[in-house]
Amino acid sequence: MPNSKTFRRFLFKNAYLLLIAAWLVTLSFIVDNYWSANSSIHSVQSKISTYIHKQEKDLKKLSKDTAAIEQIIRGTYTEEYLAQLIKKKYFVFFYADDSTSHEQLVCWNTQQVVPFPSLLYETRQSGFVQLENGYYVWNRYNVKNVKIIGLIPVKWNYIITNDYLKNGFAND
Repeated sequence: MPNSKTFRRFLFKNAYLLLIAAWLVTLSFIVDNYWSANSSIHSVQSKISTYIHKQEKDLKKLSKDTAAIEQIIRGTYTEEYLAQLIKKKYFVFFYADDSTSHEQLVCWNTQQVVPFPSLLYETRQSGFVQLENGYYVWNRYNVKNVKIIGLIPVKWNYIITNDYLKNGFAND
């Protein structure tokens, strides 16, 4: 009996601690769900859109560098340039006309995915496509006799997932 009185006295004496704990849990819930970066669809959409536009701008800049493209087609590019291509957040593929007037893949910066060959003959210059491992925004540029296809990953969608292959948005 004396233990219950002691406990009750302790509880009344320190009730403010219980109220503060409840207030902090409520505050953390509000911050986590409403103020975090990925809490609203609008903020996620804005981040993805900004990421895609930035990569498209870089790809367009790459397609205007005709001297580098000619080096790629001839195979005389430097290791430094290839290292820069590999560091890109998007995937780029260079196709050159061969003697039979078919496009031949001559250079690429990834082994994760290959674009559909139909993208070479598509009437549009850009679009959205689902490939084997995810969703991509694609852009195609024609520079002289070279076709450049850029694949900007938007969302990874692996059939099998593990520590190294995780489904999710590419920019986050």
